Amino acid sequence: MKENNNFILIETDNDLKVFSDAHQKVTQIGIDTEFVGEKRYKPLICLIQTSSEIGNYIIDPLAIKDLS
Repeated sequence: MKENNNFILIETDNDLKVFSDAHQKVTQIGIDTEFVGEKRYKPLICLIQTSSEIGNYIIDPLAIKDLS
């Protein structure tokens, strides 16, 4: 995980698991997503931004192998 003063960047499967585990008891979370849809049959998710009481995160779904 790369940390900045404003956000934490999640680029690996392990980082995503740490994020998920930390947010198990969070009652509210804001989510913003960005997709590429041009020239594609199915849109491709290319960025996920979240904000919660724990912090602000940017998730790179193109770098993570398993988003489940």
